[in-house]
Amino acid sequence: MPEQDPPDVIVVVDPANRQPALSRAAFDSLRIMGMPISEAREFRNSLIDIRTPKLIAAGTMTYVGLQFSISPTAQFNTLVMWSRRNEVGFAYPVVRANKTNTATTSLADAAAVEAFYAASETAVRAFLDEGNALKSQVNALATSAEVAAFVDPR
Repeated sequence: MPEQDPPDVIVVVDPANRQPALSRAAFDSLRIMGMPISEAREFRNSLIDIRTPKLIAAGTMTYVGLQFSISPTAQFNTLVMWSRRNEVGFAYPVVRANKTNTATTSLADAAAVEAFYAASETAVRAFLDEGNALKSQVNALATSAEVAAFVDPR
């Protein structure tokens, strides 16, 4: 099964014009057609699993009307802030810049940190739930042809 997101275009060359002849999605679909159904599902689900963290890394969450990153680094920083929110030496306010660094928000106390953390985790969870729902759809398909025709709409 693939361990990383494959390129969008692979090197399947049309000999007449020496141009790529198949998209990555079309190539994957052709590969899946020849697989037993259990392998086809596993392969398609692995592609969903590869894509989900990439979507999270590029994703955002909304807090007080601003968009904030939910990249792995942003998640780590938010988790550290949340885990220290009640420590005596933790200094408030905590100022966080939005994803584009064009605005900030000030988290005045532990309750604001908890709300920010909850918004972040809700956004991440939405991507994970979406991926799991897609995998459930794949697992419900009856033939390799159906799995091959399945498109991840994200």
